[in-house]
Amino acid sequence: MTIGQRLTALVMPKVTVARLNGDEFGLLVPGYTYRNDVIQLAEQTGQIVHLGLWILRQACIEIADFIASREQALRYLARVPFCPTNAFG
Repeated sequence: MTIGQRLTALVMPKVTVARLNGDEFGLLVPGYTYRNDVIQLAEQTGQIVHLGLWILRQACIEIADFIASREQALRYLARVPFCPTNAFG
């Protein structure tokens, strides 16, 4: 029995188990389309803490990427020769 089959056996009928990334799986639950539905489902299944940690982790990754790209842009701009006296002809 595969991991997907084992997970499918554990969930409610009509819920689809989906492989997201390598060994990561997610549930596709019919009728759950809004954020509040996802939060309610996470609370009902006891996964709300894991969901919150995942959201925080993703936010930190995005902030770090933003800061790194901004620093890279600033380093590039620092290398561009610019003389204020020649800026306007």
